[in-house]
Amino acid sequence: MLVWTGALLATDPVQLALALKAQTDFDRVELSPTPQLSDSENCVQSQAAALSVSAPEELALIYFRKAYCALTGATVTGATPTRRTVTPAASGSRAGRCTSRAAAGRECLRPHPGQKRRAGCREPG
Repeated sequence: MLVWTGALLATDPVQLALALKAQTDFDRVELSPTPQLSDSENCVQSQAAALSVSAPEELALIYFRKAYCALTGATVTGATPTRRTVTPAASGSRAGRCTSRAAAGRECLRPHPGQKRRAGCREPG
């Protein structure tokens, strides 16, 4: 009931459509005894689309559903999901650039909390 509350309060028809698609895609993955890879990928994509139009109080639920679907997809393929596959990175941010470089085969370096060293990427080796 709480999940549908945000969707019912949506004033924009696009927001409502994205919220309902995200919910139905998640339900398809969660309720399936053997989820398909295509279902989990659709779920991750619809959760990401819903993030862009969601209210701040709904973000935690959508991040949870996105991570759940990514984990389900990784279970189907036998892969290990990394933190980079389920965490958000703002477009153009240092984290986003580092994530895209990591996908290109570079290793990302992140400073530990309290360190003043800048994060960056380097070739593995």
